[in-house]
Amino acid sequence: MAFPYQRLSGFFTQQKFIVGQTLPELERRLGYRSGRLAQGAYVYRAEQLPTANDFELYGYSQVSGDKLNTGGQYDRSKANKLWPGSKDIELNKLKSIAMSGWQLSGPDSLVKVMPVTPHSENETYPPGSGVPQWRVTNAVQCRLVVFIKGPNGKFNLF
Repeated sequence: MAFPYQRLSGFFTQQKFIVGQTLPELERRLGYRSGRLAQGAYVYRAEQLPTANDFELYGYSQVSGDKLNTGGQYDRSKANKLWPGSKDIELNKLKSIAMSGWQLSGPDSLVKVMPVTPHSENETYPPGSGVPQWRVTNAVQCRLVVFIKGPNGKFNLF
């Protein structure tokens, strides 16, 4: 069940990367298996921005989150293997750069797409088309902005 306001964690992207997309297009862009959004999806916008301690860098949707986890926790050594040279980059600097592009409204706002079909233990996440994503680890206040239904339903600007 969706609530108008709730504290959410998990993967977020920016509105500008998903605007104008149908549910099947969102599946391809974000890395959901085909049909995962067939029942619809809720889009929430962050009403507060995460601090540097509230999120982890997860690159782009071409690499699913489980590829960077060990035992359900972010594993920096796996990131270093996927992106050689990344260990030489200061993590706080990268987070600062990411945060400087976030806004509370408009195309740069942080949004979370929540499928009606819940996650299951057997869920698979194929590579997406390369949408930037961040994993919010400490839940932030979010507001439901739209429910997208039907295969031709699109996510539009709000």
